[in-house]
Amino acid sequence: MLTKISRYLLSALLLTAIYACNSDSDNSSYEDMMSGSARVTNFTLKADDNVLSNLDSVFFTIDLDGYRIYNADSLPYGTNVTKIVPKISLGSSSVVELIVSNAKLLSDTTFNYLANPDDSIDFSGNVVLRIVSEDAVTERKYDVKVNVHQTKPDSLYWNQIALRALPTSLTNPTEQKAIEYNGMALCLTGDNSNYCIATIANPALDNWEIADVAFGFTPNIGSFAATDNALYILDTEGNLYTSTDGTAWIACGVKWATILGKYQSTLMGIEQRDGAYYHTSYPTAILSEAVASDFPVNGFSDPITFTTEWSDTPQTIIVGGRTAAGELSNITWGFDGNKWEKLNSTDLPALEDMTVVPYFCYKTHSNNWTVTKHSTWIAMGGRGADNEVSRSVYVSFDSGWHWHLGDDVMQLPEYIPSFAEAQALVFSETMYARSSSSWQNYPSLPLPMWWSIAEPVVSRASQPVSEWECPYIYLFGGKDAQGNLHNSVWRGVINRLTFKPVI
Repeated sequence: MLTKISRYLLSALLLTAIYACNSDSDNSSYEDMMSGSARVTNFTLKADDNVLSNLDSVFFTIDLDGYRIYNADSLPYGTNVTKIVPKISLGSSSVVELIVSNAKLLSDTTFNYLANPDDSIDFSGNVVLRIVSEDAVTERKYDVKVNVHQTKPDSLYWNQIALRALPTSLTNPTEQKAIEYNGMALCLTGDNSNYCIATIANPALDNWEIADVAFGFTPNIGSFAATDNALYILDTEGNLYTSTDGTAWIACGVKWATILGKYQSTLMGIEQRDGAYYHTSYPTAILSEAVASDFPVNGFSDPITFTTEWSDTPQTIIVGGRTAAGELSNITWGFDGNKWEKLNSTDLPALEDMTVVPYFCYKTHSNNWTVTKHSTWIAMGGRGADNEVSRSVYVSFDSGWHWHLGDDVMQLPEYIPSFAEAQALVFSETMYARSSSSWQNYPSLPLPMWWSIAEPVVSRASQPVSEWECPYIYLFGGKDAQGNLHNSVWRGVINRLTFKPVI
């Protein structure tokens, strides 16, 4: 049997012969060949259901250039990493040590992995994996991190400190409506005699341009709406007006009962003829048919328009409202460009003036602890029977077909008052760090059981991310049970969206 020394001599002679025949090539040197035994080829954690189910399936990235080993998808908030057994695959190394310092439960200790591979390690502090090659020439030190979320990432956070007042020049606004138009946020306010409109590219900037508006008529501010190329509003008599900038308005020559909202460049509405209600549109005629008896003629949510992977045709939905007979509705209605259809009628309470916003949620795959992002509709607030104002939050994962009451992590915090008639706009902000400068995170409640799904989608870190877009929800105004306007703009975010993304 060859001794270690004889093997080294044989390897050296062989490499010398190869180098002599290929002196101009980039073939690996003897040092590179032997240092392979100081490289980590795989790093996992031993299964331990007392720590976390499927702990052994957590994926770790091995950065051979930066000498780092880490899990890009952090483990759930509260995971105890003080007693975990690592499983390390590597070459024929002469020394493999885990050097632990500044840990929560363990004093500074060096573990001999070759002699005791089943020792548990406290990963709450600093852990360095030290490897020495078999020839004792090459040494490598890897920083090892078992990342755990420091906040509950899947809660909807609303920043209390950064609360803003409505953007207006009016001292005491009594009416308000915020919309999105050509990528801008517009907020129209009034006090029954004076009106102003505020415009901004992104509410995060908080530098609104505010202008007075002389309508020349008495506007119904709640009807303020936009299509892809124009603004619209009804007066208190139902006459329709249009504008391109929100300050100069001209009559359209039609009279409506209600503005439903936009479908691309077309404004959809409801008109009343001979005591009956009919669908209508402006300036393009999409349809003119009688409104169904259970279709809302007022009090419905602002419409949400979207496309899906199953259709290139935009879809629009509205939620709740009040029918011509005065009955409150719990139905979600959808429009595909040709016809309105009921999507559901049982999963929501009967409410009017709900706030609906398209957003996101994350589902954690409990078999490997990776996370995927899902489009979600969020419905909140609204007014029920006897003017009771709701503060509940509902969610839909299938574009309004099904709804369920959101778990505690999605509900409004106590410091946000109950509301109806509020508007929610989503604008993204470029992030450069863990979170933005002025919006702070707040503690949330434990994640619900339904937040997990079965099929895995593995995420991997392949390149550094220096900046990313984080979508924030801006909640404008709303009214309390007595009809008083909330002079406020709240900003909310699913906390995980502020995390540096995993590519």
